[in-house]
Amino acid sequence: RTRARARTFGPFIEPVIRRTRYEPIKLHYYVSFITSPIISTGIPYGERKVKASDGSSVSIPNTIRLHRNAEIIRMYKKHMEDIGKKHLIIKDSVAYAILKKCSATRRHALTCVDYFIAEGSDAFEDVEDILSTLQASALLDSDMAKLWKYNVAQSRLYLKTDFRMHLKKESKVIEHCYCHSLSDPHNDAFKYKGPKHSHTVRCPRCIMMESTSKEINNLLGSLKENMDSSNPSWKTVTEMIIRMEQNEERIMQMKMHLVRARYTDLERTRIIAELKNGEAFVTMDYAQKFLAMYKWEDERKYFAKRCMPWHVSHIIAKIKGEYVQHSIAHVLHTNKQDNHSVVQMIDHVLSILREMNITGTHFRAHNAGAYHSLGTVASIPHLAKKNGVAIHSFSFSEAQNGKSSCDRVAAQVKRKLRDFVARGNNIRNAKELFSAISQSGLKGLSRTTVKREKTEKAEKALGKLLRPKMEGISGFGHFVFDKNTIRVWKMNGIGDGRLYTDLSGFTRVLKIEEEGGFLASSESSKADEASIQKGDNPERFWTAYLTKKDSNEEEIDDVDEIDNHGHEMSADTKEAKGLFTCQECCSSFINYGNIIRHMEIGRHRIRPEKIHIYDYALGLFKRNLEDVQAHNNVLSEVSQAMTEMSHGADLSSKAG
Repeated sequence: RTRARARTFGPFIEPVIRRTRYEPIKLHYYVSFITSPIISTGIPYGERKVKASDGSSVSIPNTIRLHRNAEIIRMYKKHMEDIGKKHLIIKDSVAYAILKKCSATRRHALTCVDYFIAEGSDAFEDVEDILSTLQASALLDSDMAKLWKYNVAQSRLYLKTDFRMHLKKESKVIEHCYCHSLSDPHNDAFKYKGPKHSHTVRCPRCIMMESTSKEINNLLGSLKENMDSSNPSWKTVTEMIIRMEQNEERIMQMKMHLVRARYTDLERTRIIAELKNGEAFVTMDYAQKFLAMYKWEDERKYFAKRCMPWHVSHIIAKIKGEYVQHSIAHVLHTNKQDNHSVVQMIDHVLSILREMNITGTHFRAHNAGAYHSLGTVASIPHLAKKNGVAIHSFSFSEAQNGKSSCDRVAAQVKRKLRDFVARGNNIRNAKELFSAISQSGLKGLSRTTVKREKTEKAEKALGKLLRPKMEGISGFGHFVFDKNTIRVWKMNGIGDGRLYTDLSGFTRVLKIEEEGGFLASSESSKADEASIQKGDNPERFWTAYLTKKDSNEEEIDDVDEIDNHGHEMSADTKEAKGLFTCQECCSSFINYGNIIRHMEIGRHRIRPEKIHIYDYALGLFKRNLEDVQAHNNVLSEVSQAMTEMSHGADLSSKAG
């Protein structure tokens, strides 16, 4: 009957599309408004692919939109009325459609963020608040307030984007030189002793905040001197001076954190790139404690839930010239997370790697007390000897940085656990947690439920014995082992390091209750090696994301280039037209395996900052997001002596 009706009456009538001309000036005002700092804020990584009306794809930088669409349109109308441009307001339907086409990430509240970055961001906002208060009190003219706010905003943007790209091992720009920033001038063992190079250049963008803070402090100081203590504003200005001192310290801590984080990330990349066949790189981290979950959760169960600790070890190995990976989840029956638990888990991981014919390892852990302790470090030589697997180095990432591979595994497991509960199951204890992980079906994951040996008296005695033998261990970030000796550095490669001998550790083992998943064995090792040699993806223990040559990765250069005028030059970034884009840098890939391998190895390339009505709006939107405003701000500090910046400024305050 349907076909007969179609033959009789023909196809459905297409809807009538009415098109009207638009005025570009209206779009300029609207797009400029939605890309302003009060509406959106930039993200230093990531792109979005947006389709134009002809089907072509347009790449736009990712941004965070701070308000909902309805709020943005109301604010836009009010703004146009305030500036006397009410006749240039576009229709609501067009405004909504442009916001949908020019998409951005919706802002959400963040939890468990990097506290160095969080406190630094708060400090920048507090400086802007101080300037706004001074301007509102008529203590600062609007032009100067606008200039200083611009300098603060540009300094904040620079630290979040281009700053880490400019950092080099050897640089003529004093703020960008690792060897200068991470060298300890007071300790010969950790003092840079490489080829000498001069620091003849200051970076205007690096010292912009320093210059602005100095001018603000001078203003506040003069205001305080010219005020009587009985003046109500005197107390306010005094508080502002104290706040400025605190803000300067927090911003400096953020900058130091970025330097250390970037350097330790490069060290991780270098170690993985230099892995030989039969060697592995192991990243260890305690996952966030898991709260009990129920299929039916009444009010009594909702409160006072019991936490279940579990630990993730992520392994990257080189087998037959190919990078492969595997993850191990340890479910613990105890809430105690100390160095004894860590040592026993390292012992278990080494025993697994021995079964898979791994002969050498490098360990990397989060900068927390359970890992960064003398008991853990001193036990490494004994664990290596016991298991017959060499441990070449044990390094620590910067605080709240460098454990993304473990976080990815933990996120995958948590997603499967939520699905497990949604199917009508409970996760109330370690045994049920192990069962839930076992049913996750995640590839390349083995899981173990374990109990720790109870040796409290021996632990206390050992702690008293070891404690005085390596003073300042919390400041050491890289340990290299050779037989019974340990050489330590604050930052690997900066100085000759310090040598320690005759350190006694402990080698207790975990009590394995149950194992599951992709387990290690000699048969699995042979089968996976044969698969890799054939070019197939191994399926017994290792997981390999076989790649094709579409990656645009480049070698990392540790020496910067300076032109004849003393300005730092950055290499041109090649555009890569790939289907999969990395969220940490500007690389893109055609093959899924390539981007997984790229993210695990961590060799990121950081990009420098620098028609139809919707297509036209999209073009404006993209240009507004990518445009870098050029302002000629004269900074007097550029011409000052180079001696103001001390050596080793970024070595201090390594919080765990």
